[in-house]
This record gives sequence, C-alpha cells and structure tokens, in this order.
Amino acid sequence: MTADIGPPPAEATAQLAADRKAALDAVNAARAGAGLPAAKEDPALDASAQAHAHYYLFNLGDTSLAGLGIHGETSTLTGFTGADSTERAHHFGYAGPSTSEVIDHVFTPVGSVRDWINSVFHRFPILQPETQAMGFGEAHIGLISIQLIDFGLAPAGHADVAVYPLDNQKDLPAAFVGDEIPDPAPQGAQYPLGYPVTLETGAGGKLAVSSGRLIGPDGKDVLAYELKPGSALVDFAWALVPAVPLAVGSTYIVEVIGTLDGKQFAKRWSFTVMRP
Repeated sequence: MTADIGPPPAEATAQLAADRKAALDAVNAARAGAGLPAAKEDPALDASAQAHAHYYLFNLGDTSLAGLGIHGETSTLTGFTGADSTERAHHFGYAGPSTSEVIDHVFTPVGSVRDWINSVFHRFPILQPETQAMGFGEAHIGLISIQLIDFGLAPAGHADVAVYPLDNQKDLPAAFVGDEIPDPAPQGAQYPLGYPVTLETGAGGKLAVSSGRLIGPDGKDVLAYELKPGSALVDFAWALVPAVPLAVGSTYIVEVIGTLDGKQFAKRWSFTVMRP
C-alpha cells in the first residue's frame, strides 16, 4: 500500500531545501575536481529519495531492509512507491532510463557525501560520467537517521578514466573504516584499512587493468587488495584498498596500466594524506 506523507512544515521544508543544495554542491565539487560535468537537481529524484527515506522509517526493523535490502521496497509495506530506485523515480515522473542510489546514516548531507566519496562502491555513482541528475532525501526520528541520493543516469557511454583521490589532492584521511555494504575487502581483512584508490570510466567502455599499484613514500609498493573490473566491481571500475592505514603527512603515487576500448592507457598521479 502507499502512504500520503503530506506537506512538511515551512521550517522543515526550508531545511530540506538547504540540505539538498548542500548535498548537490558537495557532489559537484567532487565531480568538478575530476573534470566531470555538474549534476543537476531533479525534483522527481528529490521526491523519490524523500519517499524512500520515509519508507525506511515507516518500516524500521523489518527484515527486508537488512543489508542491500535497504535499497528495496515491498509492495505490502507502508510507504511503498517502487521496488527499486529506478521504479520509484519513474513513479514520481523522472524521465531518464535508469538510476543508482546511495544511503547513509550520519545526519548531515555533507557528512554523507564525504562518507560516500571516502568509500569504494558508493564513490562510483558520484564520479560516474553518466550521472547527470540527482535528488536528495532525509528523515530522522530520535537518534535514527537516513540520508540518500538517487542519481539519474544517462545511457551508458564512453569517457576517459576518472580517478580518485584526485591528482595532487592533499586533504585525505589515512584510513578507511569500512561499514560499507557490500564489503570491498576480502573475508578476514582487518579494519581500519588504508584510504581507497579508484578509477572508473563510462559504463559503455571496455576497461581492463593489467597492472595497478600504490607506491609509498619509501618507494616501495604498498600491500593492498585489488578489485579488478568485472570481478567484485562493475565492469567499468577498478579499485585498490591498502591493507593498513596510510601514513599521515606522506605522499603516495598511484600507477595504473590497462586498456580502455582496446586502446592502452597509463595513469600516474599522487596524493598526500593529511589527517588520521
């Protein structure tokens, strides 16, 4: 069944609008740094994200919301508007072909975007070339909070590789504390790990990585877990997660060699860790 949320009070409406702008600005700051075009706020995606935030609170504790089930909805539960983010977006009038969704529980839009960009799998839609629109939703009850973005995606295309951390970026944390579903680290890995390095391209591209490494300040390769395209990741992305936290105040170099659409590429860039 569906539920009518009703219009929120004026103060809550103004706060939600401000939070949506903050989330949009944070996403677009990351995209601009990677040389990607800005995403636009879409009212239908705002509505679908907000509806799913309310659905989560309405059905808190239902076993269907465990793990990746948090992205789905069950038609018999209160607040249902669509089984997945794309169905919900179309329910509210979004005209694009597909969507992706990220969810967090840290109370603030900027904190949520920071969490997503500092992760592995949740970083990808923020920096995906096909991302062209987004909508932000949030809901709170006591100490329980949910924030989410529904990203509107253009049809799969071809693009140059985008990397993160950005070249010469200097404001990065040393560690990745995990709590990401699915878990990008292999079974038995001990958190905290080091800050994740990723590379991605257009979803229509054929990406293959033959060699990828992280070089520490001592000139030696950092022990890391590699996620190759098409393995645990989507076909158009690659990631490297250091096995231990990185050293604060140190500069690291990333080297990735592979092919994109049959043409060889080599990327080399650096970043500096500035905080624990």
